[in-house]
Amino acid sequence: MSQSSLPTRIVDAKDGEWHEHPRFRGIYMKGLLTSTDNALASVNRVRVPPGGTEHALGNDGTETVELLTFFTPPLV
Repeated sequence: MSQSSLPTRIVDAKDGEWHEHPRFRGIYMKGLLTSTDNALASVNRVRVPPGGTEHALGNDGTETVELLTFFTPPLV
């Protein structure tokens, strides 16, 4: 099946489970679209809690920041 003939998938960001990032403690990711859905990219919801982290992105505020990330090629 070619990439253009794959069915459209609608994702509810509330669905799925949060998993701690394998390298960055305290950072949580939820896969919305994976390489199974699209061989060219993946889309994830990422939570960054307040305070310093080991990641290049920090949250100096008092509330958790949520990001929508796109990876090409997709994360496996």
